[in-house]
Amino acid sequence: MHLTRIFNEYGLFRHMSGWKNKYSEDGNTNVHLIKEFLFRASSAYLSINRMNVLSINCVNQYKRQKFRLKLNNERILFWSPTVIEILSEISPFLSTLRILQNDFFKLAARECNPNVGVPKSLNDAMKKGLTTYGFSDKLAKLFINYWDETGKQIKNYRDMDQHYYSMIKHSYIQTYPDEKLLIFLPDNPDNKSTTSVTFKKELMLLLI
Repeated sequence: MHLTRIFNEYGLFRHMSGWKNKYSEDGNTNVHLIKEFLFRASSAYLSINRMNVLSINCVNQYKRQKFRLKLNNERILFWSPTVIEILSEISPFLSTLRILQNDFFKLAARECNPNVGVPKSLNDAMKKGLTTYGFSDKLAKLFINYWDETGKQIKNYRDMDQHYYSMIKHSYIQTYPDEKLLIFLPDNPDNKSTTSVTFKKELMLLLI
């Protein structure tokens, strides 16, 4: 089960249908992994959508009360139970993204070489070199670029959240020029010390 209409609307995972049909015809067990991937991708989309809806609710809560405030700043500290609802989505969302990146690597590796032994994680594969798993230089470069630009950060934020400490320390309402909720991620997901974590780069959690 997955969000077929939504994925088609945004042009997501178009090649997955071809893979699934191919594997189904061959009786290949990879079809189960594809179905699992699409289900988890649907869960990730719904989680993002829920966080965005809740962020709009936060802004609306602020708007209903702002007539009581004397605002001299473009940003104010903000808290409500709705913020807690947003934060409760972060851990499962990061875990789902981590599973998705690992499962997509497995599918790509098996497509390149059906007989290759595939490690459990993309992180482990990156250490050994992707050409080991039958990837062309072009495909390996795409994975390497993804890992360097996004993938490694997802892994590190998920590890930080699961094994070390809650990442989110403050939430704000930006009052000007646009009214919106601001929730920042730590500057460096490699930092395992809660006493030295910083938010100077103001890396935004994905909210509209």
